[in-house]
Amino acid sequence: MEKISRKDCNVFLAAFIEKNDLSVKKVAKAITCSTATLNRIIGEKTLPSDEMLRQTAIMVELGFDSYSRLSKAD
Repeated sequence: MEKISRKDCNVFLAAFIEKNDLSVKKVAKAITCSTATLNRIIGEKTLPSDEMLRQTAIMVELGFDSYSRLSKAD
């Protein structure tokens, strides 16, 4: 797995959303952040938090379907 940094997280997210034919709203809900926050990160207006980086890496590694089925405990 490639390491996702604060500076390139937006590239990973945008590519992941496009590749998987997802909406920003659907990904934001799965990551448990607001759509506005995710749009700001993708648009390079805001840098992601450590938790956002962690969740993005997990989602990219597992795939959206598997990630969205994880419980909070997982």
